[in-house]
Amino acid sequence: MQGVSPVLVSSRVMFSRLFLPVGLTLICVWLGWAAARALVPEDLPPTPLPLTATPEGLPTGSTQVLILVVDDVDAPRPTLEGVWVATVTPGSATSSWVGFAPDLVVDEDALSSYFATGYGIGRSTQDAAMLVDAGLRRLTAGAVAPTRRIIVDHELIAAIVDRAGGITLIDQTLSGEQVIEMYANFTAAGSAAQMSYQLALLQSLGQRLETTPSDGLAALFTDSAPAYGLDAAIVSTWMTSRVFPDHPEFTATLSAAP
Repeated sequence: MQGVSPVLVSSRVMFSRLFLPVGLTLICVWLGWAAARALVPEDLPPTPLPLTATPEGLPTGSTQVLILVVDDVDAPRPTLEGVWVATVTPGSATSSWVGFAPDLVVDEDALSSYFATGYGIGRSTQDAAMLVDAGLRRLTAGAVAPTRRIIVDHELIAAIVDRAGGITLIDQTLSGEQVIEMYANFTAAGSAAQMSYQLALLQSLGQRLETTPSDGLAALFTDSAPAYGLDAAIVSTWMTSRVFPDHPEFTATLSAAP
């Protein structure tokens, strides 16, 4: 009986142990690639990078923030000029803003009186904001229930407008200083005119931010936070932590509450 060549045996062993598995693997990879090409269109947009996770201790769901507009946070007795409740949700660029006039009456007292009383008790805009918050909760039977409160004054409004590169109102491009100068005319015309101007200002700012990077505003909020209430730093951290997509979309209305 003729013997089997050691070379032939070695070749068969090598084929079964090395080349056969490698070859089958390559065939499987090729088939998988071909199937993927057939099932997935080539013109799909790239998957966007995920948003940064919400910092620990901050809201992860829909949240209401109370924003009070005053003339000057450093005044001996600041004057309430507007009340806004913003509803924001991490992961969404859209936020809703509802404005309440300072002369809106709740249980025979205007919101401005709530603010003045709170400020008189603690000499603090945060104490004043707390009473305005309580008045809104009572007025809306709990539908308005902010978890954070911040204060905005003329100086901060002007800085926001300038950081955004100016805004367009009444077919004019205005700087922060010009916005406040025009605002004085509406304030003198009464609460309704004042709130209408704030609404137009917010809508115009929203349009501006749709095409303007918000990096400058993020830095402004961070730098300014300590001056605008105990919650301002927390809200600033939340809003600048990239849990919200850039280019926000504002939906702003004025409350029709009696």
